[in-house]
Amino acid sequence: TMPDFLAQQIVQRVSVEFQGERLRKYFKAEKVDGIFNNDAFILEYTIKPLAKPDKPIDAMKEILDTVTYCVKIYDFQDFSRVEITDLVTQNKVVLNKADILARPLPTE
Repeated sequence: TMPDFLAQQIVQRVSVEFQGERLRKYFKAEKVDGIFNNDAFILEYTIKPLAKPDKPIDAMKEILDTVTYCVKIYDFQDFSRVEITDLVTQNKVVLNKADILARPLPTE
């Protein structure tokens, strides 16, 4: 289904982003998982810092940017919220659909 596809697309894009040139020297993505369940994207990750970047990089914001990008480019509206949990710190962010759609489309 489209929601399951998007959940996997988000996971794949987050994994690729953290293995890419810009982030891999600062972070190690050990686990990135996601499902679509009960109208929500449920994402969990274990991303550990390796080195201190010149400017602070917020892993949670990077993931939120990826979620925003995927939802907007696929024009997907059939969800109620996004839940993202950092398995290292146990920090959890929950944003409703309006919050996600109000975010600007991230630029590369």
